Amino acid sequence: FSATPAWLIHGGFEEILGVHPEFNGLRITAADIDGWDSYQITRTYRSTKYHISFTRTGKQAIYVDKKPIEGNVVYSDKPEAFIDVEF
Repeated sequence: FSATPAWLIHGGFEEILGVHPEFNGLRITAADIDGWDSYQITRTYRSTKYHISFTRTGKQAIYVDKKPIEGNVVYSDKPEAFIDVEF
């Protein structure tokens, strides 16, 4: 038995793609990967399915269900949440 798949998920979601679970929600830090102008991920956190879209626009903004938020920690108690991240 190996923990490798768990570490791959940890490395992929958290470090490479910039979605970090924390006590108060998901901390979003867009990955500035050369050649990637956009990417999308889906992540379940505390019974909510987060659909997260990252788009390179040159500005820094995060929208939860089309509403801008302050900071970079998102949380929803709905069954699904749609997050748009501009970087």
